[in-house]
Amino acid sequence: MRNIKATRATERAGINYVRTLLEAVDQIVQETGSSNDYGEDLYVNLVADQSRTGDLILIQVKSGPSYKRKDGYRIPVGDHLEFWRGCNVPIFGIVFDIDEERAYWINISDHLAGASLDSSIKVEKTTRYELTRSTVKDFVAEAIDFCATWDRASRPLIAEHLDENLHHSPNMIGRQDSYRTVQQALRSSTSSCIVISGIAGTGKTTLARAVAREASDEFSGGVLAIDMHGFAAAGRRGRARDAYRTLLLALGISPVDIPDRDGPQAALYHAHLGALAREGKPVLILLDNVADASQVIDLIPSSSTHRVIITSREKLSHFLEAHHFILSELTPGESVDLIHDTLSKKRTVRTVEPVEEDFLKLADLCGHLPLALKIAVGILAEDAHLAVADLNVELATRRSRLDVLHLGDLAVRAALVTSYARLPHDLREDFAFLATIPSPEFALSSAATVWRTDERAARINIRRLAESLLIEATEAPGRWRMHDLVYAFAEEQLEAMGAEDKSIRTLSLLEMLAERTGNAKWQLQPDSVEVPRGTAFTSVGAAVTWFDQELSTLVELIERGIALGHEGAEHAYVIAMNSVQYLGQSRQAERAVYVCEQAVKAAKLIKDVERQVGALNNLGIALTAANRFLEARQILVKASAIAERRNYPDHEASVLISLSAVQQHLNGPKAAIPTLKRAVALAMKVGEPHAIAAALTNLGMRYREARQYDLAIDSLQRALPLHHASRDNRNTGSGYANLGIVLTAVGRLSEAIEAFKAAANFYDKAHDAHGSAVAHLGLGRALTRSGSISEAKPHLAVALSTARKFEDKRLEGEALVEQANWCKKSGDSTGADHLYMLSATAYEAGGFHPLALLVERVRVEGIDPDLIS
Repeated sequence: MRNIKATRATERAGINYVRTLLEAVDQIVQETGSSNDYGEDLYVNLVADQSRTGDLILIQVKSGPSYKRKDGYRIPVGDHLEFWRGCNVPIFGIVFDIDEERAYWINISDHLAGASLDSSIKVEKTTRYELTRSTVKDFVAEAIDFCATWDRASRPLIAEHLDENLHHSPNMIGRQDSYRTVQQALRSSTSSCIVISGIAGTGKTTLARAVAREASDEFSGGVLAIDMHGFAAAGRRGRARDAYRTLLLALGISPVDIPDRDGPQAALYHAHLGALAREGKPVLILLDNVADASQVIDLIPSSSTHRVIITSREKLSHFLEAHHFILSELTPGESVDLIHDTLSKKRTVRTVEPVEEDFLKLADLCGHLPLALKIAVGILAEDAHLAVADLNVELATRRSRLDVLHLGDLAVRAALVTSYARLPHDLREDFAFLATIPSPEFALSSAATVWRTDERAARINIRRLAESLLIEATEAPGRWRMHDLVYAFAEEQLEAMGAEDKSIRTLSLLEMLAERTGNAKWQLQPDSVEVPRGTAFTSVGAAVTWFDQELSTLVELIERGIALGHEGAEHAYVIAMNSVQYLGQSRQAERAVYVCEQAVKAAKLIKDVERQVGALNNLGIALTAANRFLEARQILVKASAIAERRNYPDHEASVLISLSAVQQHLNGPKAAIPTLKRAVALAMKVGEPHAIAAALTNLGMRYREARQYDLAIDSLQRALPLHHASRDNRNTGSGYANLGIVLTAVGRLSEAIEAFKAAANFYDKAHDAHGSAVAHLGLGRALTRSGSISEAKPHLAVALSTARKFEDKRLEGEALVEQANWCKKSGDSTGADHLYMLSATAYEAGGFHPLALLVERVRVEGIDPDLIS
């Protein structure tokens, strides 16, 4: 980790003193980081009359005797000058005299605007500028007044010539395709204007300047660049009238010929460009760092001979006919290449040799943002003893990530502040409230919920935020995302708003998603004719897709709900239990275990024993799917005992069904049969068709595995009408598939084929790809045994590809055995031998050693392959 300065305690004393005073009068204070000293220490969101004014100031705090002078105090300028002058929010300096425990302040922004600059800034030791408990309110009032009346005289804009021969080659790693595309657009005749957009730190200026310089030979009238300072404070942003004089000078007009007023300057500017166009001397103008079209619309040449490149942190949709390019973050590979390339140029001899995985992790934590990567490399270059893995630890917590990504005048937070500051006040709040959603990616419905509005109004706000590029649309309809570092910044703004509002909106989100997960679960496992309240999903596929997209949000929101206490836990329980069906169907066993553990925790928090039993049952099922059988048995025995003691026969029947699966794995199918008979009896006592069908199906499966085929067929056939009545496609498919397996075993192949076809159909309706694969495997097996070899092949191929997709080694082994049998029946003994070997390898990889040995015996000794299934 980085070294801590010896003066750390002294520095903290000053920061703590200032922060305590400001927070005592309700100001919202954020520290920039624990080990940085690069021009500002505190961000302060100013508050008046218990409401945020929308103004932000930065404060640099200096502590210790080194700043003390005979006539007061001094704040050294050092290398902060450029940042202070270019900053888009006011900067104040405060010196804390640790001996006297007094603090004195100066308005650095005001000082820079009106004084000649020395190597340090004097801070007067007078009561006028002393910061105490009694004067802090006056300080805040002055800061608010200054923000409102700040003399934002524009910095002079300077146009420069970009000469191909006077530059070093820029680092275009990850931007080669964009470079070529912008070059092509520059030579296109369809539009004379190019807009390159992207959030702060994506490398827009680097790309634009590289393209412009490379094209200098093609523009005999000159290649000019001018920074319009679009994201400085409002009054300091460059305007067209501020740019005419410097552009005319760059175009070769003598100063004596340039009018004093901007109107005549504009006329001369466009007249000169027109003359150059007539002479066949095209000009390329790079208008860099533009915030909105009004800044530059009057600078666009009227002749299509000339070209303009505009860079912006916003989309600038006003330029309808322009070529628009949005730069996004780099790919993981490009990010690592950029890290390596930049580090190699630093020529730092590192004492700790990193591994490639550390660089990949670093790139991911930096969100693959070029600016963040540059800062991270700078930190590593400054400290040869800092391991990449240790820097990754510093960056691991998202809420501290922006503190770490700060080096000199480079800071990701400061870059994002400029975009945030341009948002209208109401949109700033909406942006911050998006962090209530526990994921950078979100649905329109979630945004509407946390904004407490309808989806129509939410869509309008989203479009406004998307124009600023703080959010962007994903490929999925109705879904949006923030860059990870933008999301971290939004979280900071949300924290500053207070816990109560955040909790209220989180509860609203929990309530909405509890209903949504209920609707989605109903599609996967309908348990009644009546559709749940609210807007139901139109299909099983839509429900599965929604779960795919929202799962990470749901999991973290469950945790947040439990943390909010009883009301939050109520919704968290519902979300967790509604998600279990999807997690089981998509074979995410370990995640299902975690979600079910949270459901148990929520049920205990709300002191609902019946819900505890339901959650424990689901936890047992999840542990079984994860092959954690001993843990599953312990949980399910506990759940069964509670259900019996509390007289919950329906829950007891469900738990016994789950327990029978564990007994089958640990002790064989015969050990599970008595448990399932009791489950059938309890389910019949309750009279719920779905429960009876589930108990009979599981009993039939255990009879089949115990080779009691007549009893198996009887149980499974009794279950099927009840499955149909419950409208549960997945369990109906399971019933038909198990029946098909038994019918195949007793040689009733035509009936088995029809059963497997029905099973595949129901599994497909349920969008259960794994279940469908099991049905296709059984169908292929039955067709092979009936002599329909050519018909069997595609079904076996489906089973094998799906098994590999889900990384189910047992199903893969079974599918390969059946393909081997198919080859043997087709007379291809060499192919069969190869497939048996692959099957044994798959079984071994999955830990199914007895099956692997059995396959070897089939291959070598020629024993009956039906013994495997």
